[in-house]
Amino acid sequence: SSDRSAPCPDFKIRVLCQCEPSTTTPAGTTVSLCDLEKPHQEHPSDCHKFLQCTPTTKGFELVEKTCGPDMFYNPESMVCDWEDNVVKIKPSCAPETLCPVGMIQDECAIECEKLCGYYLFVVREKGLCFEGTKCESGCVAAEKKLKCPQGHLWLNENTCVAKHDCMCLSEGDKPVKPGQVVIEANCKECQCIDNFYSCHAGSCKEDIVKTTSIDYQEAAKVTMPSLTTVVYLVPSVSPPPECTEDRFINLIQGDQPLPDSAFSASSILNFNYAPSNARLDTKTTSYSGGSWAPQYTNL
Repeated sequence: SSDRSAPCPDFKIRVLCQCEPSTTTPAGTTVSLCDLEKPHQEHPSDCHKFLQCTPTTKGFELVEKTCGPDMFYNPESMVCDWEDNVVKIKPSCAPETLCPVGMIQDECAIECEKLCGYYLFVVREKGLCFEGTKCESGCVAAEKKLKCPQGHLWLNENTCVAKHDCMCLSEGDKPVKPGQVVIEANCKECQCIDNFYSCHAGSCKEDIVKTTSIDYQEAAKVTMPSLTTVVYLVPSVSPPPECTEDRFINLIQGDQPLPDSAFSASSILNFNYAPSNARLDTKTTSYSGGSWAPQYTNL
């Protein structure tokens, strides 16, 4: 209005606020400038991650990258590497051990293929050492022998014994001492021998009633019952001696070699190539071809 003394008319005012887009630093990005001569740097707290020199709107900056869940960043070669290789040069990257005092972590704490019968049952009850599993990791006593010698098995988590000292597993899931005899159901007698639970039936005595016919002169036949007791011979239950290699017997060509009748085949070429000629020391003679040969067939 030209009249400055007159009051101003009331009216609405609209204001458009237009701001420049704000710049935010993405999560995991370090804004400090980096050294182009060393484009990669190790992460200060995470062995799986590293910092890479990357161009941004503000120049080159260190940006957080990762090697994934299965690899570590190697600060010497400046590449992603296997965890074991990185732990050797950077022990702080080793996984934390949760073993109690006096115990150490072992990748093969349980050798599943070298367990006594009852101990195998115990570990499987814990959900370990199922078919196809060779090792189970875990904590072991620091003084434990890490390996069990040939011919020996683990009696428990710390004790390695010869096979004949192993405890077996009964049919009722009970431990059976080596050499111990157990009577199972249905008169079955079992014994723990060399980590094998050997059983046989027929160790019980039973009374069998038989009928006998008696002829009297000039009289009808009268059938009278008679009581017969059947006695079973109980086999020896003494554990046999351990069968070591020096006690092996050559069954085919030993002091008492197998007879020719022990060899058989589905067919033979002719008499000169009989199955018995398959012995390893068979020589070619006028009556032997020196080996077994099948009959020729063209099917």
